[in-house]
Formats: sequence, structure tokens, C-alpha cells
Amino acid sequence: FAESALMFVPKVRKNSCPGRGFDTLVSSGITVQLANSPFPLTVDIYNKTNENSQGIYTGSDVDPSLKFEGPCIDCPEYVSLNAKEKLDRIWSKIAEYEYDQLPTNWLHSRANAITADSLPKGERVNVNMIFDRVSDERPPNFPRILHEYGSIAQVEFMPSSVGHKFTGFYGEGSDMGIIRVTFCAPFDGARLNQRVPFAFAAKFLRDGIHSSNILTCEGFNEEFTRDPSFFSVFQHPLHTSTPIAPPTDEFFSLAQNQTGTLSVADNTWFWKNGTSVVDPITPLIVH
Repeated sequence: FAESALMFVPKVRKNSCPGRGFDTLVSSGITVQLANSPFPLTVDIYNKTNENSQGIYTGSDVDPSLKFEGPCIDCPEYVSLNAKEKLDRIWSKIAEYEYDQLPTNWLHSRANAITADSLPKGERVNVNMIFDRVSDERPPNFPRILHEYGSIAQVEFMPSSVGHKFTGFYGEGSDMGIIRVTFCAPFDGARLNQRVPFAFAAKFLRDGIHSSNILTCEGFNEEFTRDPSFFSVFQHPLHTSTPIAPPTDEFFSLAQNQTGTLSVADNTWFWKNGTSVVDPITPLIVH
């Protein structure tokens, strides 16, 4: 990054990628235009030696004896498909695992405070994978610390044509998406007489490359009453950057310099047909 532009990227540190295990330089000198930055940033892109160019994770988190049945998703053959073919494949797998009845034990790993020390030692070293892995399928034996259960639907994103020049997903939209709505905070809302804040993750498929993704959560200043009229996720603003309160922030700090902040830049670097954007224009935060 240009030294004078670091103020526009929260708590970023120069030359930190190799020190965090990203030891393979993929490309250098990529120009990125961030919103509110007076000039473009030049970045280098690194990968890990235990991940290949298709985003298939091959590290110790994957047990070869545990595999999902049917056509693969975490494989180069899937990545090469067009967006419609990917959506059909993912949705067929989702339909196979529809709940027979609504889960009642969704708080089993969230009833107690989630901190760095609450994780088993074998899982602590893998927290980075939650943020760094590029795939449309989670390893079958990797635990969900948060967001254990969710409601899933197909979704379309239609961008506003007024007031911005963002590229990629934010500029052209997509009708090849899946959204998973979950709860965002680790507490028993009924016991505390509060509404648990909502979260959602939306995945939009692109031709021949990895997907475009948005992850969000409600902020602290929302209304958390248990009035039934407040139990619609679409009634509340959600954000890609949300403060995380103690002690849960300790867990996220294992993998993030700025806890609660998730990058939305990759969504502007490619068009939905899989081609690269020549001059990307990226928002810092999406609400």
C-alpha cells in the first residue's frame, strides 16, 4: 500500500502477509480504487502453499475419510462451471439436507462465552481458515463456532443505478445467488428476553472463477425487543463492518487485525462472466 493511503484501511500493516502464512506471491502491483480514498492503492496478492489456485483447501483441517456425496463442489471441475450450473449443483445439495423439523439445540456451542481459550487446542490454529479459504463448500469435519443453523433461499441482487460507479457485482448485479440467514450473537435471546441480532451471508456465483460473497451482521444500535413485529431480517439494516463485543472479539482476533471488519473488495475485481475488471472501484463498507 502507498504509505499515505493507509489511513483509509483500518489497522492494515505493511508486509504482514508472509508473516501470517501467505508466502506465495500470486501477483503484484494490482491497482485498487477504494471509496473515499483520493487516489488508487497498489497491492500485492499472496496465497498459501497449502492452497492451490482454485481455492481448494488441502491442509490438515480436511479429513480424507469425510467427503460429501454426489457431484463435487470443492474441486476445480466445479469452479470451471458457469454460474447457472454452479447454482443448480449447490441447490440440489441444499435440498438434500432440508430440516425434517426445526432444530431446537442451535445454542449448543453458543450457550457459553466464545473466546480464544474456549476453543479446543486442535481448532485454535485453524481460525484463519474461516476467513481465508476460497471455496463454496465448507470442509465436512470443520466445526461451526457461530451460525450453526440457518434459513437458505435463492436471491437476486439489483444494484442502484444512481449515485455510485462501483464495479463488478455492485455495478452489474446478479440473479445467481444464495442467501443464508442466521443469528449473529452468541446468547439465548428467549432467556434474556431479547431478540438475537440477525446475520446473513450471500453468495453470488460467477462463471469459471470463485464466487462473490457478502457477509453481514446487525449493529449494536438496533432495536432488540422480542416484539414479533421485529422478527423479520429484512426489517433491519445489516453491515459488513460491525463492532464485536468482548469476549467474542478474542475469538475473531485470532484471525483479524480489525475484528468485525470483512472486506468487500473482491466483489468489484471481477465481472460475473469471470473476466477481470480493469479499473476496480470498491466500497469500504456495505450496508
